[in-house]
Amino acid sequence: MDLGNLGFDYDAVLTAIEDRFLTTGLCAVIGDRPEKHVVHALMDEHMLMHGLPVLFEKDGVLVPAHRCSVWPCPAAGLAFAAFELRWYLINASDEEEAALFELAAARLPLVDDVREAFRAMATQRREALFSRPLEVAWSRRPPAVLAQAVAQHLESGGLSHPAIGGLMGCTFGCAAKRCTAPDFRSVMPYSEIEHCGAA
Repeated sequence: MDLGNLGFDYDAVLTAIEDRFLTTGLCAVIGDRPEKHVVHALMDEHMLMHGLPVLFEKDGVLVPAHRCSVWPCPAAGLAFAAFELRWYLINASDEEEAALFELAAARLPLVDDVREAFRAMATQRREALFSRPLEVAWSRRPPAVLAQAVAQHLESGGLSHPAIGGLMGCTFGCAAKRCTAPDFRSVMPYSEIEHCGAA
C-alpha cells in the first residue's frame, strides 16, 4: 500500500504521537517503551474515557465507567489522532481488497456464482469503511485530508500549532492551516462536544 501521498511520513508521525502519549500526564509510562499493541491499548483505553458516558456492572450494581475529567486533554488528542491513523490504514487496506475483488470479478473467467460472491465481498468491504478521509473519491480527495484530521485531533486535545508541527514534521503555518481546514475527523471526543455545549 502506498502511503507516500499523504503529505507526511505515516510511520514517523504515528511513532511520534505514541512516544508523546507515553510521556503525557497520567498516561506516562515509566521504564522501557511497551510493545506497539500495548501502547495502542493504552491509547484506546484513554480514548474511551472521553467517549459517551457508559455504565458497567460491578458486583451486580451498575456504576459509571471512569471518565477523564481533563478537557482539553492532550492524552485524548494524541489517542484520537493515533486511532484516526490506524483506522485509515486498516480501511485503506479494505479498499484495496475491494478493488481486487471487483477486478477479479470483471476479468477472470469465473462461474456466475463466484463472480457475484466476489462483487458482494467488494461491496461488504466498502460498506464497512469507517475512515472519513477515505470517503472522498481519490480523484476529488484533498491531498492532505488525513493530515487535516490528525492535526484537528491534536488541536482538540489542546496541543499548540508548533507542537502539532513538531509531531507531524511540518511548519507551524502548515499545522495551523490543517487545523482550520474542513473537519475530516472520523470520530470526535464526547468530551469536546460536552465542552462546546452541544451535548
